[in-house]
Amino acid sequence: MRLTLIILVVLMTGCFFLSSQTQGATYYVRTDGGTSAQCDGLTDAPYTGAGSTCAWSHPFWALDSQGSWKINGGDTVIIHSGSYKMGYGAANTSWCEATSAYSCTLP
Repeated sequence: MRLTLIILVVLMTGCFFLSSQTQGATYYVRTDGGTSAQCDGLTDAPYTGAGSTCAWSHPFWALDSQGSWKINGGDTVIIHSGSYKMGYGAANTSWCEATSAYSCTLP
């Protein structure tokens, strides 16, 4: 009986650690957010000018300077209602080129 209880506790502990490692992060985008240098995107809050726990101001801040994702599979991005310019000239699109503006999209 005691051995069974020990095995059960070990298995449950292992399941807990496996499940906690597979959960993705949740990121937030809102028009009053900040850049990825100003905000981590992990809190549904506006950018106040101080600290970094706030939402991003545009979905493109989920990309790095090369136009590749900074986020991982399993992550969630919640985009609040608002107006977000897309394509060439949008926020964080230094990786886009005017001659191929059609390819300036989220990957």
